[in-house]
Amino acid sequence: MPLISKEWGYKIVVSYQVDSDYKFSQTLRNRYANNYDVILIEDIIDSTTMYNLYSQAAIVFSNRLHVLMFSMFCGGLPIPVINQIKEQKINGIFSDAGLEEVILNISQGEDIINKLPALLEKSESIKEKISLCFQEKQKLGEEMLQQIFN
Repeated sequence: MPLISKEWGYKIVVSYQVDSDYKFSQTLRNRYANNYDVILIEDIIDSTTMYNLYSQAAIVFSNRLHVLMFSMFCGGLPIPVINQIKEQKINGIFSDAGLEEVILNISQGEDIINKLPALLEKSESIKEKISLCFQEKQKLGEEMLQQIFN
């Protein structure tokens, strides 16, 4: 948090999209609110709120696939914070897209703090990689549909 909030000057915004995440979201806010600029969006965010929030975010940290995917669609830098062994779906999707470098693997005691500056420095090239992946997958999907319906 000191790196993100104090050194980089970013506000920490904690949000949730399912009721079961509310208590953990409160815990995060309460843990850091005394020392950093942290706010909790008290209501479940819907698709409009998500777009407004994620399109303005420099970085989106999450262990939820739908949050990471929506962040990508909004032009944000999605950073999965996961146990790669347990989170096969997120790990597989990011690996398939060539985005392994953005995964923060909490299961191996990875030095996450030292990894973040390089990710932020490369954020535009990572976002470009995401955009190219979307284009490639869209083209593949269109080709598959052409084969089915022609």
